[in-house]
Amino acid sequence: MDEHTARLEATVNHIQSDVTEMKSDIRRLDAKIDAQRGDLSAKIDQQRVELTAKIDQQRIELTAKMDQHRSELSEKMDQHRTELSEKMDQHRTELGEKVDKLATEMRQSHSSLCAEIKEWNKVISDVKVWRWIDRTWALIVGGAILSVMARAFKWI
Repeated sequence: MDEHTARLEATVNHIQSDVTEMKSDIRRLDAKIDAQRGDLSAKIDQQRVELTAKIDQQRIELTAKMDQHRSELSEKMDQHRTELSEKMDQHRTELGEKVDKLATEMRQSHSSLCAEIKEWNKVISDVKVWRWIDRTWALIVGGAILSVMARAFKWI
């Protein structure tokens, strides 16, 4: 058993030396990682600052372009609004004149139509009078003929 124990002790010593080396390697790597972390953190912060500056610059440029386009479009819209308003006023005036002219023509047509209707009413009333005169004359002639016939046949 002593031999077995001696082999185990040698193996354990070997394992202990390996663990000691691993610890020293880990410490050394830990220092390197901390240094890399600091470097990367500084680079990330630098990149963040640079990108933030670029984004702010782009925002300023885009805002300026948007304001410029907004003002250009506003001017164009105002110009078109003015042109359309002028055209609408012109058309409104033209249509107003045409409507007034049409109203005048219709009043004249109405007046002449009323005059014609009055004339026709007079003609119709004259025709009615002459029809009465004709009927009366026909009755008188018919009565005279009957009277002559009645005397001829000695009815009276």
